[in-house]
Amino acid sequence: MVAVAVAMAAVALIGVVTQGEVPVPVPATKGAAQPTPTTSLEPGTITRLRFDQTPYLMTVGEGAAFTILGPSESSEIARIDARTFRVSTRKMPGIHLALNAGGGALWVSNCEGDSLAPCRDNSLLRLDPTTLQTVAELPMPGQIMDMDLLEDALWVEVAGWRSAILFKLDPQTNRIVSFFPVRIGMMAVGGGSVWITDLNAHAVFRYNTATGREVARIPVGARNEPCWLAAGGTAAWVTVCLSAAGTNLSRMDPATNRVVDRIQFERGSPTITYADGYLWAVTTSTSDPPITVRRLDPATNEFVGQAIAIPDDPTAEPHSRCEHLGFAEESSAGVGAGAVWVTDCPDAEVVRVQF
Repeated sequence: MVAVAVAMAAVALIGVVTQGEVPVPVPATKGAAQPTPTTSLEPGTITRLRFDQTPYLMTVGEGAAFTILGPSESSEIARIDARTFRVSTRKMPGIHLALNAGGGALWVSNCEGDSLAPCRDNSLLRLDPTTLQTVAELPMPGQIMDMDLLEDALWVEVAGWRSAILFKLDPQTNRIVSFFPVRIGMMAVGGGSVWITDLNAHAVFRYNTATGREVARIPVGARNEPCWLAAGGTAAWVTVCLSAAGTNLSRMDPATNRVVDRIQFERGSPTITYADGYLWAVTTSTSDPPITVRRLDPATNEFVGQAIAIPDDPTAEPHSRCEHLGFAEESSAGVGAGAVWVTDCPDAEVVRVQF
């Protein structure tokens, strides 16, 4: 394996802006910024953490929020302390498609190579969630496409030529407990099942976590492309993207293995994540507001409270239009430490919204 060089440093080019009733700019300082402690923030307060590279991927856990910064050839991983907002980084060259915090670690997929396919070396990195130092590097037989952490297991999806293999790891020992073949697509784990999308089949496939057996194939519509996926204890949800039929959020019932409800979206296909007993949907747009966050109650399958509109940051220097074929670059979201954390591509920021 190619060793990964470690370079820990405080971020000097970060601006922190906390917005409540009156925006209060906090200038970048040598070392780490010192914004107002989170315990004093009112619900709805927006705090922005600005970087000199675009953030993508987001996970929250182990007392911090984590994101990947910049392109593959010069990427870094950033840790944002959930209490103080102090930021530290580590150089992390390579391709990283999956990121998860929990089980006493930060887990990062690592693909060493010049392009997405093939990679010279593939591995799963276990980092200390406080220092970002490598604790273990676990070789993988292919590129890690997705992973999810639930209770006592880390589920890692590794892609092959025609299918994928799903590995179940014990986060305490770093050992593989079991593995079984699955489709290639977005993955979510919940309610004793693994859910995986398949674009070509226009369906979501459900697997039993204990046996690895394929339990069900759930069609989402002949013209619909299943995309983002999330799962809780009583249901799973999938969003539709790349579809002329419009965008919707579909709820799947594990008792019947059917789509039982759909919610239409006027703007974009939301990225979704399940955390703290709610489904969180983040939509992006090329119009204002560029980012909108909604919270769905699984008991009613309805959105609760007011949608959180995250406006453009007028003080940020535009880094990119962050568009593909006229559509806005999707934001990645993580939930934890009393807030939802969202990547903001055009402003090169991580945005934190207090519950």
